[in-house]
Amino acid sequence: MRFTQQGHIDVSVSTNTIRIVDTGVEYSTQTESEHGLGLLIVERLCNGYGWSVSIGDNPHRTGCLVELTR
Repeated sequence: MRFTQQGHIDVSVSTNTIRIVDTGVEYSTQTESEHGLGLLIVERLCNGYGWSVSIGDNPHRTGCLVELTR
């Protein structure tokens, strides 16, 4: 929510997938980005429970897409 000052965040949950799409800033792999620690924690939790994490840019507009899949 911190990086989406305007626009929206959509969260959808199904049996095997949690999908979060926002219209904030695009995902960056740069180490000076502030995305890292929270997503690192999510990735470690998912790995511990057998889920996979996919992180990238929102395919439809500026923003980020995160999918957690079992």
